[in-house]
Amino acid sequence: MPRPTSLLPALVAAATVTGLVVGAAPATAAPTPWVGGRSVPASAPTAPGDSPLRVTIEQLTPGYVPEKGRIELAGTVTNTTDEQWRAINVHAFVDDAPLTSAAEVAGTQDIPEDALVGDRLQTPGTFVGIGNLGPGETASYSISLRRSDLPISSPGVYWFGAHALGNTDEGRDEVADGRARTLLPLVPSGSGTEEGAIVVPVRHSIRHAPDGRLRSARRWARDLSVGGRLRELVDLGAAAGSTPVTWLVDPAVPDAVARLVAGNPSRTLADPGAVQGEPGGRATGDDEQLDSEVVEPGEPTEESEEAPPPNVAAGPGSIWLDRFESALLGDEVLTLPYGDPDVAAVEASAPHFYDQAVRRGGTELERWRVRGTPAVAPPSGYLPADALSVLDGEETVLLGDQALEEGTIRASAQVDGARVLFSSAQTAEGGPGPGDPLDDIALRQRFLAEAATRLLFHGRTPVLLTVPESFAPDSSASFWEGLQDVPWLELTDTASLPSGGPLAADGLDYPSSEELRQLDPDNFTVAEQLVERGAVLDSILPGTETVAAQTVDEALTSLSYSEQAQALESRIATGRSVEWIQRRLDKVRVRAPRGVTLSSNAGEFAPTVTNRLDQPVRVQLRTKSLGAVEVEDSDVIELAPGGRQTVLLAARATAQGVQYVRVQVTAEDGTPLGAAQRVAIRSAEVSRVIWLILGTGVGLLFLAIAIRLVRRVRRERGGATT
Repeated sequence: MPRPTSLLPALVAAATVTGLVVGAAPATAAPTPWVGGRSVPASAPTAPGDSPLRVTIEQLTPGYVPEKGRIELAGTVTNTTDEQWRAINVHAFVDDAPLTSAAEVAGTQDIPEDALVGDRLQTPGTFVGIGNLGPGETASYSISLRRSDLPISSPGVYWFGAHALGNTDEGRDEVADGRARTLLPLVPSGSGTEEGAIVVPVRHSIRHAPDGRLRSARRWARDLSVGGRLRELVDLGAAAGSTPVTWLVDPAVPDAVARLVAGNPSRTLADPGAVQGEPGGRATGDDEQLDSEVVEPGEPTEESEEAPPPNVAAGPGSIWLDRFESALLGDEVLTLPYGDPDVAAVEASAPHFYDQAVRRGGTELERWRVRGTPAVAPPSGYLPADALSVLDGEETVLLGDQALEEGTIRASAQVDGARVLFSSAQTAEGGPGPGDPLDDIALRQRFLAEAATRLLFHGRTPVLLTVPESFAPDSSASFWEGLQDVPWLELTDTASLPSGGPLAADGLDYPSSEELRQLDPDNFTVAEQLVERGAVLDSILPGTETVAAQTVDEALTSLSYSEQAQALESRIATGRSVEWIQRRLDKVRVRAPRGVTLSSNAGEFAPTVTNRLDQPVRVQLRTKSLGAVEVEDSDVIELAPGGRQTVLLAARATAQGVQYVRVQVTAEDGTPLGAAQRVAIRSAEVSRVIWLILGTGVGLLFLAIAIRLVRRVRRERGGATT
């Protein structure tokens, strides 16, 4: 008999309370939980994961109840105690009443390990003996069940798994000493077909040292190697083969891996054709900031930690790139904005960053011969409706269904003109305990259970699963094989999912906790500074445009969702990059006389510009009058590496006294680099009054001389007459 859906809250609450009580009470006092709408006794008190025999499920074929044929169940049993366990039997078990709603299926994750959720099968062939196990020993089991061995017939999702029972020196009881549980759907023929799509995300935190190198090279190497997070996700998608799969890619990730493979070069000021980085490539540590330039006296130094082995991420990164490129071909690709920026914070603080990230993301994936569909997909699954205004209208918005009103089962909608898909957040949490909820069998069966309940009880609403980034299946092939031959399931990509009807913007929930997690406006301020200073440095270096592009990339990755949890550290790191660039700009300097005296109201003075960079630069000297004086700007000045040039600047004073002018080194467009000097200019021009006085004085002098000469002549004539 199908259980009433209204009993689910009581089921979860009672079972949870039971788990708490039995952990402290004797076995004889264990209360009775409600599971599946019926009263069942709890087993002996056992904390989750502490069963003396640890049971796993490593094979379940098929992953649903077939109309006929067999179900193969296999796994391992491990003795986790210091005791000897003898005569161990492993029984298959199944519940006798199905789960009949998505809410009930989701509630299975809250059921404690020691709650009984099904009856062991006792008929021959439904259990096997595996003998004895010493402390720490492991043995395999395999059970082949006929369809007729399962006493179930009603449509729905059933608890299913294995119980292990054995003897110790204290004897044997009928309580399971170990359990492995999963979900097994039963969908009758003629029920129709359910659509489902699986999204594989490729995301990673990307941080830069002040010199532009990627930080955490060791972590990258670990994540790109076999068993690492990025490698496992790419292997998972590649294992899908011809099965449709949708990739969700931050283009900054393969770009970063390519840089690691190239030796993790620093930000280069050289011509783009020049070799970047050191010969042979050198990877950096978490805070390594290498600078081969001479440090001027008084300049801050950039201390480095011990560098890891050369090219520590190059090998695994090269293999990963090859697998990544081949895996994406032929599949649907949703392209995130470059760096996966916090869209809600971008909309609130600096919308232009979104446009930059979208353009950059599209061009980056073209390197991998991939054409993607623009997408926005907050990792939390939440996005405020206001943030939709920053979109171009062509994006696919991927949210979690937790953003919908509680209890809503919906796969897609049109919100303010945007296509919004809703991934099942609870499905992404995986299967029930006590095993790993995110092993390949657990997540696969949870997906099948969700698909079955939506098909049978929720109007055939498609199910969308975004694979958790922590998902690392033991067998990617097993995960897909269990989904490929399900007669009532049609796997597709997100582009093929039906478009949903309209949904009011206020139908999207955005908790205050999410708003508090958004990046601060200060993070955008310092990112703006990095972009602006990078563009200035780039503009004075002829023949290269790499610095501006690199700093834009670095700024975008500093605004990523991955930086939300450490926004302050990210802001500080970006600020250090700004300082690194500014120190390079400050190496183009100007020296001028502190005081200049003009011989009249106009004249010239000669400042000297020095380039202490290892690259040629094109700059100008521009002036700002701080008084009644005008000084012409210089023409463009081209300086070789380490070169200097003296420039004549024409000045004209319009008033008497000392006037001041600020001489600034700028880019050709007039943007200041930083270096400047104040010059005092004194005009030596004499006024007309002074010239009049001087002229009158000179005239009187000559008049006096003339009078004196006349008198002398008269005296001399008079003396001669006498």
